[in-house]
Amino acid sequence: MNFLIETGDIHMKKLIYVAGMLSAVSGSLCADAGKLQAELQKNAGPNREVVVKDTPIKGLYEVQADGQVFYMDESGRYAIQGNMLDLKTRSNLTESARNEARLAVLADFPKEKMITYPAKGKQVREIWVFDDLSCPYCRKLHKSFPELQENGVTIHVLFFPRSGLGSQSYYDAVKVWCSVDRRQALDEAMASGRVPEERVCRHPVNEHLALAQKLGVSGTPYMVLDTGEAIPGYVPPKQLLPYLLKEK
Repeated sequence: MNFLIETGDIHMKKLIYVAGMLSAVSGSLCADAGKLQAELQKNAGPNREVVVKDTPIKGLYEVQADGQVFYMDESGRYAIQGNMLDLKTRSNLTESARNEARLAVLADFPKEKMITYPAKGKQVREIWVFDDLSCPYCRKLHKSFPELQENGVTIHVLFFPRSGLGSQSYYDAVKVWCSVDRRQALDEAMASGRVPEERVCRHPVNEHLALAQKLGVSGTPYMVLDTGEAIPGYVPPKQLLPYLLKEK
């Protein structure tokens, strides 16, 4: 079962932005992945990590940056977006790289800046969910949290108000985060639409939005599994739970 859905235009715009930011490799052709990575990292600056790897195709390199995966020639001038398939093994090499990139992005984001629903008993899986409080399918997914927890799944919730900064769902997310009991406030908001009274606090909702943009989130709910696989959209528990509980 594969829940992944590509959003081509969004990924293409993000790719062009990231690749353009890294471009302008100086000097003659780079001889290997290490040299290309050094050149791209120099252009990216210290706050962005660039990873370059060899591919089975001579002269073509896999580049991971800002949660994006694409390919570059050894000059660093040409970037290619698309899936690289190994027809012998029938595997999607690009999707494996995307999974790795998603996990790397999430690993850099502190879990104390998320609302966590811990697994009951032994944790067997871990997922990250981007939610919008105005999203009816997010509410449906939220109802399945207790069942997921009972089956050993830890859930980390981040906010992705689809209407953006300054929208009602953005301010509601801030209110939930700033409440005395965030999980209780989120449960109530998802169940009834009621949000707590406004309180002033430092909140990570803007950081959630930036993280979502880096991961290419375009709608809600949006899940990332502990394998790095992305599941955009709502999946009923009777399908989701067996998928999560199968061997990774």
